[in-house]
Amino acid sequence: MDLTPQPKTPAAIVDASLIIGFCTKEPNKYGIAKATLDEYDNDGRQLFAPSVLIGEVLHVLCRKLKDNSLDAAGHASALSSFIAIMSGISPPPTGDASLIPLAEQFRGALTCQRSNDAFYLALAEQLNADRKTELATFDAGMKSQANAYASTVDVKVLPVLRS
Repeated sequence: MDLTPQPKTPAAIVDASLIIGFCTKEPNKYGIAKATLDEYDNDGRQLFAPSVLIGEVLHVLCRKLKDNSLDAAGHASALSSFIAIMSGISPPPTGDASLIPLAEQFRGALTCQRSNDAFYLALAEQLNADRKTELATFDAGMKSQANAYASTVDVKVLPVLRS
């Protein structure tokens, strides 16, 4: 009997910018977001996100409805897509509370506006301990934050298409 530990399934952390681009079908992000999610599915990666993702996405969907960049039908469609995609995204294995100390460390001297991003980085760091993990985002600032505070985290900054 082989008692060698088997490597865990590779992981991908998806942030709010990717999910919003996908669910709202933003013209400059949808194709890239869909291709990235398809790639992760084809590679058999397990998707993860901290629970802060839910609040971030719902906040942006609400803003888009209020500023008329989404009409009621578009908002309902985006919300439906969000609910569906969340069924395939796992929460942090040890819970969100376990991420707090590392997230605060990764926020570092940056503004409070980078606090949410620090949770994605902390989750990536935590998962990196026992599996290959990549964090996918349209937010280039997250890569800079990782370089400064979480250098072991692999951040894949997705390109935003120009109109």
